[in-house]
Amino acid sequence: MFDRSDQLARIKSAVACLQRLEDRFQFFFNFPTAIRRQIEARDFHSVARDYTRAKQLMTQVQGQMIFQRVFDEVQVLVRNVRATLCNELTTAPLQLSADLNALL
Repeated sequence: MFDRSDQLARIKSAVACLQRLEDRFQFFFNFPTAIRRQIEARDFHSVARDYTRAKQLMTQVQGQMIFQRVFDEVQVLVRNVRATLCNELTTAPLQLSADLNALL
């Protein structure tokens, strides 16, 4: 009887530990979808904030392939955002000049 209650206590402890990990890393596994939505909404502040948070989580789980795969996907998205923003910044003055000329 005591063996079963001891085993039950260990199982409960393991389940509680897994639930804490799930809560902690749920953000990370939902991150690629969330960052896509933020990019579509052009909410670049949230992209930067969440990317920083993901980088911090990566330091805690170094060597875990599943986390690295998710983070690699996110890094591709962030590189695309950087390229898009750089392109917009380099072409913005030309568009602004055209708008000013149209107004004058």
